[in-house]
Amino acid sequence: MIVEDPLIVEKINALLPDQIRVWGYALAQKSFHARKECDSRRYEYLLPTSTLMPELDWCKDDNKGSYRLPASTLQKFRDALQLFVGTHSFHNYTIRRNQHTHMSLKRYIKDITVSDPFLPMPLGDQWLSVKLYGQSFMLHQIRKMIAMAMLTIRTQTPLPVIAESLSHKALINIPKAPASGLLLDHPVFRWYNEKIDTQLRQPIDFDLYKDQMQTFKKTWIDQQIFETEAKEKDFSRSPVSFSFSSACSFAQMAQQEKINELVHAVAGVAHIQKPLYQQRLAIDKVKIEKAPVDTALSEANIKCSLESEKKRCQQGLVKAKDLLNGAQNQASSMEAKLQELEHANEKYEVDYRSLCKFREELAQLLDQALDGQKVESQALVKVDQTKEKLKEIEQDKEGLKQVRELVKVADDALLEAILDLRTSNKEGSLGAGQVYFPQEAFDALKKAREVYPRLPAIQRPVEFKDEADDTGAFYSPMQRYLWDVRRQLAKLLDWCDIQVLEIMDMDAQLHITLGEALDQYNVERRQLALTL
Repeated sequence: MIVEDPLIVEKINALLPDQIRVWGYALAQKSFHARKECDSRRYEYLLPTSTLMPELDWCKDDNKGSYRLPASTLQKFRDALQLFVGTHSFHNYTIRRNQHTHMSLKRYIKDITVSDPFLPMPLGDQWLSVKLYGQSFMLHQIRKMIAMAMLTIRTQTPLPVIAESLSHKALINIPKAPASGLLLDHPVFRWYNEKIDTQLRQPIDFDLYKDQMQTFKKTWIDQQIFETEAKEKDFSRSPVSFSFSSACSFAQMAQQEKINELVHAVAGVAHIQKPLYQQRLAIDKVKIEKAPVDTALSEANIKCSLESEKKRCQQGLVKAKDLLNGAQNQASSMEAKLQELEHANEKYEVDYRSLCKFREELAQLLDQALDGQKVESQALVKVDQTKEKLKEIEQDKEGLKQVRELVKVADDALLEAILDLRTSNKEGSLGAGQVYFPQEAFDALKKAREVYPRLPAIQRPVEFKDEADDTGAFYSPMQRYLWDVRRQLAKLLDWCDIQVLEIMDMDAQLHITLGEALDQYNVERRQLALTL
């Protein structure tokens, strides 16, 4: 309990160093909690007016002390700070958090006043005092507010950018003004004072000691700030916020912040590129493996559909149905495997689309930041070389794709010809030594050779006799000749598939290499953009 001694304050202060003072005391409620009962706070920020001077390359640090703030610039600075008054989201003015989900990022600023310029020392810097009154402030909030207002004035950036920085859409990396100019003037306990019984307890009112506090502040706090700035030049030496050799506009800050975010976004999902291409490769391999199964299924269906074979050989029909069931089971198994792989790859595909979008946006922003300047580096050389190799591979892959389609056309034409021979008298009308070969198949194979000259030659079929196949169905020598050509085409498709698989392996690896080289190149460009 505080002793009822009218000289208690003087006695306490006599035991304290000169830089620490007690102004008074008040008997509070037992449940009183200084932090919780405080409903608002008053801060002050002191800054030299030279921090608002325009960027002048020829101006030396030594000349800044002679700078005197024009009335128009002072008014613009006041107007800039007034934009913070009211309730706003200060997500850009503290440590980074999600501005869409954190209601705690909103703060209510009641008032901001800027003093007239004053000279603490006759020949020294001219200073301003900014007084801020608000419910509460977050970490770094005031220093970032002051820095934002300073930068808009110094770089002659339009004031609406401050309002934009308070919107949920804006994400900006705002630098901090030096901590040396900031001080807590005093907390305010208005709500507590209103609820207590003033007949039993005194309100907590700092205004009772206003004059004493002001004298103390000027002597021990303000003077220390002025002297420290004169020696240390904190407001001139800050490498990011207050370098007088380079301007910093809102647009540049927003652009740099976006570049930083995209660099981190790319780094966050770039790891999926390798498993994505490996999975894509596995899917393509299954599709290639499945193609002859689909062909076998088609042939089995055709053999079962021939009514003449049903009548001629019931046993052959049973065998054909067995072939059909086996082919259907194998095709179903391959389809299930394919779906399983594609399902597992869905997330990779989504992430990869995001990665491509991030890379595209990052490249555009870096092009803007560097004004189209090309940065020579090993990474860029690797990017260009890899793109050239991918172009060659893509042409090779496209050629093989056309060949496969043409071979399939020829194969379908041969199958139709076999069915046509079995249901018509065309074979009997052929002269001795003549071969029935569909023109469509011939044209398709000729075109395939033109598209891909490295295509292996088809071996000439041997003579055949009129004999039954594995189902018991009989085929004439001409029909069996065409069946053999189809088997040769199947080998040709196998060869194409082997080439495609090799190309796909190289394509996947080159895309992974390209992504890594591109990311490295953009990191190098980002470093250059930071120095501009």
